[in-house]
Amino acid sequence: WLRTAAYRFRRMSLLDTRSSIHHHRQKQQQQQQFPMELMALVGEGIYGKVYKARWHRRSVDDGDDDDDSMSERICAVKTIKLRDESEGIPASVLREVGLLQALHHPNIVELRGFTVDLKASTIYLVFDFYQQDLARFIDLSTGGEGGLEDSLVEHISHGVLEGVAYLHSHKILHRDLKPHNILLNWDCSDIKIADFGLAREIGIPTGPLAVDVVTLWYRAPEALLGSTAYGEPLDVWSIGCIILEMLRGKAFVTGSSPEDQICKIFAILGAPDDTTWPEADTLPLWRSHMRLVSRVVPLSDIVPEEASPAAVSLAGAMLKVCPSHRITCEEGLAAPYFQDHLQDLCSGSSSSSSSCVDYPTLS
Repeated sequence: WLRTAAYRFRRMSLLDTRSSIHHHRQKQQQQQQFPMELMALVGEGIYGKVYKARWHRRSVDDGDDDDDSMSERICAVKTIKLRDESEGIPASVLREVGLLQALHHPNIVELRGFTVDLKASTIYLVFDFYQQDLARFIDLSTGGEGGLEDSLVEHISHGVLEGVAYLHSHKILHRDLKPHNILLNWDCSDIKIADFGLAREIGIPTGPLAVDVVTLWYRAPEALLGSTAYGEPLDVWSIGCIILEMLRGKAFVTGSSPEDQICKIFAILGAPDDTTWPEADTLPLWRSHMRLVSRVVPLSDIVPEEASPAAVSLAGAMLKVCPSHRITCEEGLAAPYFQDHLQDLCSGSSSSSSSCVDYPTLS
């Protein structure tokens, strides 16, 4: 009965989202002028492209009282090409739109609208435009030499943890956390988690989860070894990688393949044994030679001397090879690292903007 209930729940969710999208498609057919003016390509991935765009919001009337505030506004537009329109909207797109419509948190991007261009067989998802992502900010701020200021690391880490804790409280995995998917405004005061193309609900009985999730350098050991039964610790590992990257100015581990990535992780954190992670050698991609890597390198040895010990400790608590040994996002938010800065966070007096790149304010 659980499987039947889960199937009906997913079916109802997909039908509701499909009906909503179909409603917008009918309205789009009535428009004489397509409301999107794509200005510049700002990002590209497997599942679509992201453009800086001008949205003529007044040309779409869906009864929303906030329509006028969106008229001719600079936005970010994610375009998703329909491979075969006769097959309808892909389930992955329905899932992404459905999740974004349901999620409301200060550290998660808000879906401002969506529409379909029937002539171009393309779906457009509309978001607020942010001048930079964390990957670009780290590169411009450090040039790969040294990390960000501690106050910035703390501020950004706290925002990411808040957003992911919210997702996990609703039994949602992001499954693609990385610096490119953390958006920042020009002074770094606003932090948003973006790109929910791989996000997945795990609160109801499901079949095996996909293995090929999360960009390689931020993928947790259990996924690298082929587990299809992972959970929230998958995202926690990615956050640990992001924190270390902010501290170092470069990625934690940069493997060229899943096996190379896991071996490089074990070369720093040590390979698991029967006591530290007894299930490891039962995973599909486990290889016996991986057990031979036994050296452990303290994380403090791979970050600059000026890096906050509390920040390194927080990252270390997230970067446990065994998923059950990692802290949760809620536990991370209660870490001493954030308690030391709590007063600054509440008063808004943090100096986090002092090393931000000065981007021009959009008119």
